[in-house]
Amino acid sequence: MNTFSHAGWNGSFTKISGTGNDFIVINDLARTINYRSIQEIIPRMCHRHFGIGADGVIFIQQNAPTDIQWHFYNADGSRAEMCGNGARCAARYIFSQGIVHENSFNLHTEAGMIGIRLDEQRLIGVQLTKPHDHRSKYTIKTIKTEYLLSSINTGVPHAVLQVSDIESFDLMNMAPEIRFHEMYASGTNVNIYEKVAPDTIRVRTYERGVEGETLSCGTGSVAAAIVACLDDSEVSTEVHVITNGGELFISFDRALNSVTMTGDAHILFTGTITPDLINNKLQLTEKEV
Repeated sequence: MNTFSHAGWNGSFTKISGTGNDFIVINDLARTINYRSIQEIIPRMCHRHFGIGADGVIFIQQNAPTDIQWHFYNADGSRAEMCGNGARCAARYIFSQGIVHENSFNLHTEAGMIGIRLDEQRLIGVQLTKPHDHRSKYTIKTIKTEYLLSSINTGVPHAVLQVSDIESFDLMNMAPEIRFHEMYASGTNVNIYEKVAPDTIRVRTYERGVEGETLSCGTGSVAAAIVACLDDSEVSTEVHVITNGGELFISFDRALNSVTMTGDAHILFTGTITPDLINNKLQLTEKEV
């Protein structure tokens, strides 16, 4: 059976990057895609050597002129409630294709409805759902050591650790033990941050579902900015976040009723997947994905 027709998709896609977090965006305005069929090939699509290469896949649907819905998948094929950089990439696609004719729209995610706005500099602002489950400065013991963490859910769960030297910190050694720790029922993303100034932090993130460090994580940057502010009275509620993939600007009130992330997103290329990728029977290991 032709996998494309079975999945209700012609194979066309757009590759978009938001501060180094890259995504495959697929138009499903016609609502023809069979998500059960297509989900099994998402790890192949996201593979850096045998596919397009991406941190996730986004499918776009439209409910009304300024009402958009997405289906978001991590690189391993799992669903994700929310992705901040993914939201900006989806927005860039939607604005560039003229799907929405206003400079703002609502985006329905599994974490709830978020607001999207295109500003005068063509940067994209994302109004997130209200963060919840904030816990400040608790100790987690692992096999190797123990860590003083804070955590918060900014659409997806994040654990946050402040470090003194973010460049030399061995995130890949530390993060998996935290990501799968029994304290987090559904697992967690893991972030480290270094305070540079009262209004500036550097952030690195190990992402759940990617199972590795990404160049940037939008909701992780928001989580780190909020934790830095709530744990340290010197840190501003308007935070410049520097990631390995670029810069984000986070603003919020201390009650967390209004949280906005602003940054850029770039369309890299468009293309069409061939049946060779779909029909590839290569069994990808967890490490390869």
